[in-house]
Amino acid sequence: MPTKDEDLAVLGAVTTDLAAALTAIEEYHWALATPCADWSLRDLVDHVIGGNWYTSQILAGDASEDALTATIARFGGEPVSGATAVESAIDQLEAFSSPGALDRWWDHVAGELTGRQILGLRLHDLIVHTWDINQTRWPPALIPKSLADWGLRELERPGSLMSKHFEISPAASDRPAPVDAASRYLRSFGR
Repeated sequence: MPTKDEDLAVLGAVTTDLAAALTAIEEYHWALATPCADWSLRDLVDHVIGGNWYTSQILAGDASEDALTATIARFGGEPVSGATAVESAIDQLEAFSSPGALDRWWDHVAGELTGRQILGLRLHDLIVHTWDINQTRWPPALIPKSLADWGLRELERPGSLMSKHFEISPAASDRPAPVDAASRYLRSFGR
């Protein structure tokens, strides 16, 4: 679905990358440790799926608390499959792409946010965690330059919600600052 909106185009690209990573997961991968402290690949994918489901519920008009309750209930007792994870990412893309979704204010766990602010939060989460999934299975993983460039620009944008918690890291005295955009972006998230 073509769009002139850069943020939605980035969501389309990262959704495609995430779907490719998720469909390649084999049964023995689920227990692997990830770059996220104390999370197995199963834990990481569940986090991503939960974020996708929660966001889709919010954009459908549910109150934050109701969306959170519904998201938790969807996990049930059985592990979620890679196919279900892909479906959650596609549903989220469609929810953000619906008319007015980016401009409207929504009830979110972080407060009243516009759809575009929520999209910014989700994009960082999806870009970094898609890298985490790929890094767990096929190191060294890469982030497409276009996604890393978007992420760096968004972190530098005044008013960025993510820049309140993460920032582009300066060079540490014991190691030089990375030159490429992907390494600079990942370093901002402790990778």
